[in-house]
Amino acid sequence: MSTLLGLLKEKAGVSDLELKDSSGSMFINDSGVYTVEIEKAFLMQSEGGAIGIYVSYKGDVAHEETLWVTNKEQETFYNKNGKDYPMMGYVDAKKLNYLLTGEMIDSLRKLTTENRLVKHFKYVEDPENEGKKKKVENQIEAEVLIDWIGKESKILVQMVQKEGWDKQTSKPSGVGAVTKDGEPITEATIIDRFNIDNLTATESFKGTESVMYAKGLARIEKAPIRLFKPKGSPKANTKTTSTGVKVPAKPVIF
Repeated sequence: MSTLLGLLKEKAGVSDLELKDSSGSMFINDSGVYTVEIEKAFLMQSEGGAIGIYVSYKGDVAHEETLWVTNKEQETFYNKNGKDYPMMGYVDAKKLNYLLTGEMIDSLRKLTTENRLVKHFKYVEDPENEGKKKKVENQIEAEVLIDWIGKESKILVQMVQKEGWDKQTSKPSGVGAVTKDGEPITEATIIDRFNIDNLTATESFKGTESVMYAKGLARIEKAPIRLFKPKGSPKANTKTTSTGVKVPAKPVIF
């Protein structure tokens, strides 16, 4: 069994199929649907103890993300108002595994891993720029999800405006980041995932027709860029699933 996956504290009965997909990104400039292939997929752990799956893609776009499947106590769930909910990264990992392999697993412990040397980038202090970091290539030994490598899927991406940075205080500015010309500075966020037949994991698993693909395209056509909301702006304390069930917003992982 994988060393890191063996640390997972999962809980039976926590529903995950009804929750939406989510994640993070790079090297994408426009909202849209992209066909991608898994280039790298391996387990990693944060300094605080949270366990994640690093995934990099190639194909229509270059993209990378980390699906944090646990909190720092290695729990794949969190409790809100007396009820347990799965970590969003844990849900994403299960759904992605199904899209790639066709197997809906009830535990991430069942993922097949193999220790391999992989090239990975990390940020280190830049001696030529005090207080700043630079990205350098590093070779590490990691637990690779071998069943994911080389498999294709589709990602629905929406560009999201970043929060600005206050150079005087060296803190987030609380307003949306813009260029010198006033254009939003954005990053890509995965808002849904599909197999090559344009079905989400839930649709494919339940044998229903493709609905979320068209809804996703309509969503990004209506809002190609999701603008940053300053702190203090009204926002819901919950998220609503596709079935109308409201769940608390995801907790802080680290």
